[in-house]
Amino acid sequence: MHIPPRWSLTRLSSSHRFHLAGTIVAVVGLAVAAWIRATTPDLPVSSVPLQRLKLQEHQLQMIGGRFAVEAARITEWFDGLWVGRTLATTLAVITVVAALVCFWLGHIAARTPFDDESAD
Repeated sequence: MHIPPRWSLTRLSSSHRFHLAGTIVAVVGLAVAAWIRATTPDLPVSSVPLQRLKLQEHQLQMIGGRFAVEAARITEWFDGLWVGRTLATTLAVITVVAALVCFWLGHIAARTPFDDESAD
């Protein structure tokens, strides 16, 4: 004979599930971000001379125009978000946004109850 547990996820309302998911996402995500921040050394600033970068940028502009230069800058910035301690900050921001979305969905689920019978 199987005795069901007193507390289970199936007994929680959808709003409570969203709030639980948001809490778990926040705790795990921020813990991992803190661990990355604590264990990753600072990366040195690029030692490429500024004149060389300006020459490359000028050549890129001659070949592809101003749009190519801006696209290269955005790509370089985006690639920098996933390296070193910046990764910890990126992960923390994504975690906070994801947790807030879960809490928001939980708030919406609490305000608008879903009726299975009316869906027929």
